[in-house]
Amino acid sequence: MKTKEKLNIITSVLLIGTLIFLGITWWVNGLDDTWFYAVCGIIVLTSFISIFSKRNKQINH
Repeated sequence: MKTKEKLNIITSVLLIGTLIFLGITWWVNGLDDTWFYAVCGIIVLTSFISIFSKRNKQINH
């Protein structure tokens, strides 16, 4: 496996794990709306950044 592939897998696993963890905690004890939106914003930002960097790498090579 290449390092890039490992990094992609790690990032996707982290994103999915964070979403599952968020869903469980939010369902169990109801997070504050501000917390929920802040974390969701961070997740969306990180996923957009990873997609954007992948596209840049594809263009460069």
